[in-house]
Amino acid sequence: MKYRLTLVYLAAAIILVGLYFYETRTEQEKTESSFEATRLFQSRAEQIDGVTIVRKSGEITLEKSDDKEAKEWQITAPLKTGADTIAVDALTRSIADLRYERMVSESTDYAQFGLDDPELTVSFRAGEKGDSIAFGATNPLGNSVYARKGEGRKVYLISAAARKELDKDLYDLRNKVLFSLVPEQVNRVVLVQGSEKWSFTRKEKEWFMEGDESLKVDQERVESLIRETITAFPASFEEEKASDLGAYGLSLPKARVALSNGRKTEEILYGDPLKRKEKEGFIYAAVAGKPKVVSVRKRLLEDLPKTKEEFKQKDPEKKQEGGATE
Repeated sequence: MKYRLTLVYLAAAIILVGLYFYETRTEQEKTESSFEATRLFQSRAEQIDGVTIVRKSGEITLEKSDDKEAKEWQITAPLKTGADTIAVDALTRSIADLRYERMVSESTDYAQFGLDDPELTVSFRAGEKGDSIAFGATNPLGNSVYARKGEGRKVYLISAAARKELDKDLYDLRNKVLFSLVPEQVNRVVLVQGSEKWSFTRKEKEWFMEGDESLKVDQERVESLIRETITAFPASFEEEKASDLGAYGLSLPKARVALSNGRKTEEILYGDPLKRKEKEGFIYAAVAGKPKVVSVRKRLLEDLPKTKEEFKQKDPEKKQEGGATE
């Protein structure tokens, strides 16, 4: 009798578990179906090879290279320059994943939704296909915006967060890397400040000061200088083709740091501080041999060693002096 009851309970448990998984799967399929139903575009992110962003401040055009291996993005308007591939890939994913919350109208009176003169329009090309989305006014609750897909009549509500992911300016999308070298490749460093010049060479993974190899060099100090220099990303692009570097204090820079890997040398120049209030704490900078002037944080200049002694390895015992008690 007990054996039969056990079988009954076991069978009931199996049925309940089966029902649970069936209902869970069904609910998941409904959610996925609903999720896909609100998707605005059918193109996948990796299929997108061209994007145009039109804002009140101007138009930005991006094109993916034809090189199937490199798959690099370029900005073609308002100027021709390299794009930040990570930023553009994030943009294309946001386009492909764009979904609406609900459809609110099929009226052609777009003015009531701020769509007669959109604040932002993003169009894209995916091979032979393409589409666009225009964003108008924010809804009364402030958490969504009105949008229109292509030339269609339907007006949708799309989350303000999704719109923000597409509202990118030129700075957001352009390549901000000043140095192509990587720290591990660098085997020579030259720092010039005023009349002072210090040069360092790496020999068998150890740094030596040129002209004074007896000096015990603080290895981390040199490595830190390399890292800080290579990761000196611009906070702004001040002039694309500067004809007078002297206007920025760059013809006679306050400091210059050159890095080399034996085949290539790259050098950054640090100039005058920016005078605009919103740019306090920033200075002008340029890569030697290039006409582009950017701004970088002032601390990059302030943190540079000012004397030869700052490169000298500290005696561990002397470091502890003054901190010990009798």
